[in-house]
Amino acid sequence: MNTINIIGISIVAVFLLFIFMKKDKQLTDYFLIAINLILAGFFLSDLWLQTGFTRVNYFFHNVVGFYLFPAFLTYGMLLINGKNKVQKSWWWFYIYAVGFTTFMLLDLIFLTDYDAALLEERYYSPTLSYHFFFKTHKLFVIVSLIWFLSKLKKYQSKIKDFYSFIEPLQLNWVKNFAYIFIIINTVSLFGFLSYNFGWIQDIGNVYTLVNSLLVLSIFYLSYHGIKQYTLAHFQPIELEEEKIKTSSSIEKTTTESLEKEKYKTSSLTAEEMDNIFKNLKTFFEEKELYKEPQLKIQTVAENLKISSHHLSQTINSKTEKPFYDFVNEYRVNKLKEKLISPTHQHYTILALGLECGFNSKASLNRIFKLHTEQSPSQYQKSHLLK
Repeated sequence: MNTINIIGISIVAVFLLFIFMKKDKQLTDYFLIAINLILAGFFLSDLWLQTGFTRVNYFFHNVVGFYLFPAFLTYGMLLINGKNKVQKSWWWFYIYAVGFTTFMLLDLIFLTDYDAALLEERYYSPTLSYHFFFKTHKLFVIVSLIWFLSKLKKYQSKIKDFYSFIEPLQLNWVKNFAYIFIIINTVSLFGFLSYNFGWIQDIGNVYTLVNSLLVLSIFYLSYHGIKQYTLAHFQPIELEEEKIKTSSSIEKTTTESLEKEKYKTSSLTAEEMDNIFKNLKTFFEEKELYKEPQLKIQTVAENLKISSHHLSQTINSKTEKPFYDFVNEYRVNKLKEKLISPTHQHYTILALGLECGFNSKASLNRIFKLHTEQSPSQYQKSHLLK
């Protein structure tokens, strides 16, 4: 057990050093620091308990772990919220941590006359009240993470309306960590229940497993968190739908999709959308703006002198596609031309793809195959043989 604690503290120390050295830190970076400090505190408190039980180290060991989850949930919501500001509506993330802290203070100071022997006994055989907090907290974490994953999924869908590149913005590593955290809490819940029912004799095995999983998961989170490439680096537009006050709304047709419902308060007429779309296509074809790998809808809207909301509405309404697919269709079509052009045969497919606006080999192959059902090399071979 000591080995796991020491390894965990060492890893946390390294990551904290890297995060502190990072320039232009965002609020998310400070929450990542908090997550690592909480984890380090948890491991240190476990080592502290082994020197002898006191009210202070018993309190610290039990309470500190309750703050790990709300810190992560705040961190995750900051990443997908795009505002770089903690929202008041997130107060419930901390309800269990604050509630348990209050309960422990009352118990240790007023309700029970603890000595070292009784503290050690309570550590291995908690009272019903402690069992309630420990078990329901794990259920709270699991349910809250499922809620968070639904928010993350919605975010991943939204970014396609605003960006022509989504790979570095999808936050799949945050999603993976959330799943890992669900697994850790599920394993922990069943492990401690098994110990309570006598199915497991040594509670130390449960602690070792849970702490090992925590070390690995925080290693994964911190590694990706340090090198995160989030919306904050692109001066993001707010991903929440723009609120436009108007007394009129565009008429709906029987074929209008659910996606267009979000624009029902827009003042745009069908004629205005036609003009915007015509200007957009002209702008794209003449300026070849799609060749910009990090193209944002905000950039295009500013050039067309319209709001990003109206541009997004127009693209969705006229093509039934988000901005991401609209731009990548241009990139794919341009790459198709170059792949079969005799003057471009001495270039690699990756070089041609980068020239067309793709920003990596992986995204190039994935997007091209999605549009053509062939890889770029397959497409090139099949057309050159004709």
